[in-house]
Amino acid sequence: MAGLHHDPSCEDRYVDSVASLFSDFTTSGNNDSVISLAGPMMREALAEGDTLKLLSACVFAAQSWMFADNTDSVKSYLDVARRYMGHCESPLLNVVYNNVYGCYSLRAGLDYTLALNYYLDGLRWAEMSGNISNQAVMLLNIANIFYMQRNPEGYLYAERALNLATSQGMEDCYVESAARINMSQMLFILGKINEASLCLDRAWTIARENDLYSLYSPIKVLYAQIAEAMDDSTSADNLYREAVTYSKYTDHGTMSQIFLEYGNFLMRTDQYDRAHEKYRRGLEISENTGSMEFRQDLLGRMADCFWKTGDKGNALKYYRQWFDYQDSIALEKQYEFNQAVLSLQELEFEKEILRNELEQQRLRHKMNILAAFVVLALLVVFFVFLLYYRKRVAYLRLVEQHRHYTQKLEQEKKLHAATTSPSKELFRKIEEVMRDGKYYMQKGASLDAVADKVGSNRTYCSKAINAFAGCSFYKWLDALRIEEATKRIATDGNVIFKQLAEDLGYSSVSAFSKAFVNEIGCTPGNYRMACRKKPVNEQDGKIVSS
Repeated sequence: MAGLHHDPSCEDRYVDSVASLFSDFTTSGNNDSVISLAGPMMREALAEGDTLKLLSACVFAAQSWMFADNTDSVKSYLDVARRYMGHCESPLLNVVYNNVYGCYSLRAGLDYTLALNYYLDGLRWAEMSGNISNQAVMLLNIANIFYMQRNPEGYLYAERALNLATSQGMEDCYVESAARINMSQMLFILGKINEASLCLDRAWTIARENDLYSLYSPIKVLYAQIAEAMDDSTSADNLYREAVTYSKYTDHGTMSQIFLEYGNFLMRTDQYDRAHEKYRRGLEISENTGSMEFRQDLLGRMADCFWKTGDKGNALKYYRQWFDYQDSIALEKQYEFNQAVLSLQELEFEKEILRNELEQQRLRHKMNILAAFVVLALLVVFFVFLLYYRKRVAYLRLVEQHRHYTQKLEQEKKLHAATTSPSKELFRKIEEVMRDGKYYMQKGASLDAVADKVGSNRTYCSKAINAFAGCSFYKWLDALRIEEATKRIATDGNVIFKQLAEDLGYSSVSAFSKAFVNEIGCTPGNYRMACRKKPVNEQDGKIVSS
């Protein structure tokens, strides 16, 4: 086996042969066979010093343990593989490794950002190998992250996956059916009920004709949601029952989701006792298996159910669990994921610009053959204009994105305002000090001082700020200062930045500029240039489109 490390073609043949063997077991549901073979194989590889053999055993064993919903075993095999994965050039092993690690990150840690990064890396390796099926699977996993959050931005990934799954030469019925299910889910989120139903009909036909039992439950759940949207509650209830019947063929995360969706339907139809039973079963599965994907929603809905039935004690118990879960895990993971999505969108934007530039370069090359010196002069002018235009568009977009981000924060504040708690009341007092009292504009503003002003202590204040502002005190302090800065810059194009920095409590212009870049994404000077490109509403200081 040692010679395989020096011949990429031999490596690929070996990995493909191992993958084929393990895939046959996995497809037939014999994951235990993969696990029993992988253990001795890994020990042999360690004794022989055969890295390729070791990685093959580890990643396929981790995949089988993932199918078996044993996250502890998945983690142990992934930990071994991770030590050697950096030197592995096998696209297939890298695809499987990243796919399993992405699934593990969601199931065991609800880490949307980490899962997204692993899936994107897996997609990159799948594209390098040219394997259409693996590309479609990675895209489906990415789209599913968005679907879990009911975020329609996943539609583009679902569309790409479906195009690959139905492309010429693609004969993987499981991937095609799964891609059609995912597309139906995205269409349903977008409110396109009829299109979702038609797409789902084809997915159901494929699944039924090929006995793809693991896909039956997701299909039935979506059919039930479509039936409810069409005011056919009786059919919806029957379809949910069928989904529960087939849930034994799915993973534990999907089981939890089925009971969550069924419980939500029963809540909407005022069947609180039945809803409580579904939520309870979903929570039992989540807690017994360590699957965290839908635990927050189940806790919140269980609390709502108890509240509806007048059981205030149990309602309060589950509301506390929901709040603790959100405070410790969900908000942080959601924020990190939103930042990752923004970065991904920026990257896609840059890629699109690069593709456009490459196409323009090809056109310019043809023109150079006819008139080299003339075209050269035109190219210089063109590039200057292109750079100026891109810079201008980028700054305008940053201004728009910042305003959108500010509006989103306001919406989240309204959402938090709907709940009452000691922490919320404390945060309200802190906001009065920070916003109404404009304490954020004072030099040397500190959390200790704020705690003294509201009659509390540093720990409680920090926790309240993290829960309701979604960030640390000093991050929030910078956000408030920079929010004030953008308003002043938008309304007064001649404001002196040194004076503005002093007014906002910064020790220097450089400190103010650094905070501005971290918060907005460009310098104060560039932001002012972008503002001058659009007319300003004199009443509220917001930049509006002409």
